[in-house]
This record gives sequence, structure tokens and C-alpha cells, in this order.
Amino acid sequence: MAYTTHQCRGIIEKYLTAFQVHPEEVDRLAMLGELPETLGIHLRETLLRGHLAGWLVPDADPQYTLTDCNSSDAAQMERMVASGIGSGEVKSLYKHLCIGATTVDAPLAIEYIHINVLLEDMRFGAAGPRIFTDGMTIPLPNDFFESIAGYHIPFMRPYIEPLVPEMYRTLKPGRSLQFAPSTNVNEFSDLLVAAGFENVRTIGMIPSTPYKSARTRPTHIVEATKPLSGANP
Repeated sequence: MAYTTHQCRGIIEKYLTAFQVHPEEVDRLAMLGELPETLGIHLRETLLRGHLAGWLVPDADPQYTLTDCNSSDAAQMERMVASGIGSGEVKSLYKHLCIGATTVDAPLAIEYIHINVLLEDMRFGAAGPRIFTDGMTIPLPNDFFESIAGYHIPFMRPYIEPLVPEMYRTLKPGRSLQFAPSTNVNEFSDLLVAAGFENVRTIGMIPSTPYKSARTRPTHIVEATKPLSGANP
């Protein structure tokens, strides 16, 4: 049976609400389910098969549950949903990627896809899809984004080292990224060069912003360009 976008969203909302999933998380996953490029087929089928409990955890509010960012099943489910973006014949409306950021500096335009690894970082309002990943992969096609931005990203080499080639792979040739690691700016710049980026330089500072009842540290923004010869096969 084929489902319309509206029906997919309705099914997702119904099942998640029945399991007392947090309303904000219901909205987020239902929005993924209604993406015109995926129709939420994978998410809907996961719910209809009853494979739900394995990727939910209690929220801080005991009345609700949320998607478990440590569940491989949950991460795989969201990657399957994301894998439909840009794969159809219709040109994708999503042009930009934001990694991390806070409620203050995350771009909220609909053409942005947001990738995070922490649930609390998924709670800011965003018009485009927000996708969980393992922090090391970007589940989207080669040469896809017009720009990539990442703000307030802790420099943890096991995560950052594989993420840099993924940013290179998904960025269009001739386009630039701007990334502000919380520390180790020089080491991060070296990783960009090793991945194939050119014109790597610092262009300013990202200011301190509120985050989880504290504040982030101001840090340098590193800009780099993927060469025109760097298209992926």
C-alpha cells in the first residue's frame, strides 16, 4: 500500500504519541517522516513492525521518552530515513549542512540539514530535518552541499578525524566550509589539509553562547575550500 506524505506523518505521530514520546521528539521524527524525498517509509515500517522500544530511553521528564542516541538501531533507522534525501529525480531542496551549534547560532532556514549526536542539541527550532548520527559519518550523497558549517565542536580525535573526510566527500567542489572546533584549531586545520581541502585559514571568532546553563568558549572559525578537481566518483 502506498502512503501519502500526510498519511506517513499521521502514522508516525500516532505511534510515537501512544508510547508517550516527548512532543518535541514526536514533531522532529514526524517531520523526518514527511520529507518529500523519503516519505518516511523506513520510519513508518519500523513503527508498524513494532520495533520501537529498542531505540527509546526515558526523558529527564519521567512522563516522556526520547530516541536513544546510543542505540545502534535508532541511529541506523535515522540514517535509513536520511538516505532518501537527494536520491530521487526531484532536485533536493536541502543545500546546506550544520553540525552541532547551539540555539543561538544554529541557522534555522529550511534548506539546512542539521546533524547532531546529543539529544539536547536536537531541541532547537529548525525548519529543515535534524538527523542523529554516530558523530563520525554524514549519511548523505557525495558532492551534495553548497556549504557546511560546524560550531562549538569538541575536538575529540576519534570523532573529528573520520568526520573531516566525510565533510570533504559531501561538500560540492569549489564550495567552502566554516568550522569552529572548541580547541586544537591548528590540529584541526592539519586534518583539513590531509583530507584534500585548500585555502585553509582562520577567519575570525565564534562568540561564547549559552549552552546547558553554562556558556561555550569563544573559538576560532576555520574556513577551507574543496578544490574544483575534488569531485567524488
